[in-house]
Amino acid sequence: MVAGYQKVGIVREVGSPVADLASDETVFAANGKVHGMFHPSRGQLSPAVIPREGVWKLPPQPEPLAFAGMVLPQVGYNCESRVAVAPGETAVVLSDGMVGLWAAQMLALRGARVLLLGHHADRLRRFPDTGVHRRCNERGGNW
Repeated sequence: MVAGYQKVGIVREVGSPVADLASDETVFAANGKVHGMFHPSRGQLSPAVIPREGVWKLPPQPEPLAFAGMVLPQVGYNCESRVAVAPGETAVVLSDGMVGLWAAQMLALRGARVLLLGHHADRLRRFPDTGVHRRCNERGGNW
């Protein structure tokens, strides 16, 4: 199995209901399916069949490689979007890496009370400790 599901690529073909994308446009794909793989919804390779809601059109500049960094924020978004948490409920994020920071930020935007645990002071500072949202350095031992 090839891990991963996101990609930056070129549209080769669109179905008839899709009016806002065209062949040869550069896009970021948040998901997709690769037929013939052990697990069909994985694979950062081409070609992939992707539903319209999982595709974002990219501008012509900069070059497509510049958008490859969108993968990590998208993973954080995917993490939080699959969590059944309602506004006011508490979510605990166990990582102060890029994915954890993005997940914590997205959960906070959804109205969750977020506890972000990590061990890098410089990264933890990027998430506001507001009283509603808390950040704790796990190395301190009192979280």
